[in-house]
Amino acid sequence: MPKLFTIRYEPARLFVATIPKSGSTTLIAAFLAIAGFRDENPRSFIRQPGTAALLAQQGLFIANMETSELKLLQSELEDYYFVTVMRDPAQRLLSGYLNKINRYCKRFARPIYLWGKLRQFLSGPNAWGDINCCNRYMRQLVSFERFVAGLERHGTDWDRHFSPQTALAETSLINYQEVIYLEVLDSALTDLLAKRGLEPEVLDRLHNLPRFNSTKRDTVQAPLTDSLLKRITALYKADYEFLDRWQIGSKPDFSN
Repeated sequence: MPKLFTIRYEPARLFVATIPKSGSTTLIAAFLAIAGFRDENPRSFIRQPGTAALLAQQGLFIANMETSELKLLQSELEDYYFVTVMRDPAQRLLSGYLNKINRYCKRFARPIYLWGKLRQFLSGPNAWGDINCCNRYMRQLVSFERFVAGLERHGTDWDRHFSPQTALAETSLINYQEVIYLEVLDSALTDLLAKRGLEPEVLDRLHNLPRFNSTKRDTVQAPLTDSLLKRITALYKADYEFLDRWQIGSKPDFSN
């Protein structure tokens, strides 16, 4: 069974299952802030030696868990509240195209991947550690429409950043009491933690928390046309149907 990246916060009796490209790094940063920690690179911070022990002192546990382990834990911890965060599937896919196109090219368009890495190298030492540099070059040769067509041909299960959110969150096995929509994460997370008993002075630590790995679309030409939205809806039918049942998000209307 696949693993879920989970956040457990004992003071609120709360479990959060995170999904790649659906605010996972922002969620880590948020719970670090609640526990009294701030870092510009939350993922690097939690991997540092000794960090897990520090977080445990504050009742915060961040770890990968087998789905079977989490399901068993849910049956044992009846007073815990299980939550996941999901995102509009089309926006999530666009974010994956902008930030993770290198993964697609490395697997399915190797010459373009090598060309992008070469251009990244030729851009100089400052670019060598910047994956966005080679992604920009790869996107020059792989349009968003071509990327979607590639997923239609190869499927979406070969990388967690493109897999359906319902599959990643194992919604058929884990009983989530709440699904938060990423687009309203800031207010929804604060409201949830308040309902779970956190004091206002603790919630104040969430103020001015930056979004991590946010997608900047203003300089990228990747329009979500009606035609593309229809194809994306077919690719992620299970996600749209799940979000519809929770009455969050919206399925594109192609009736016109």
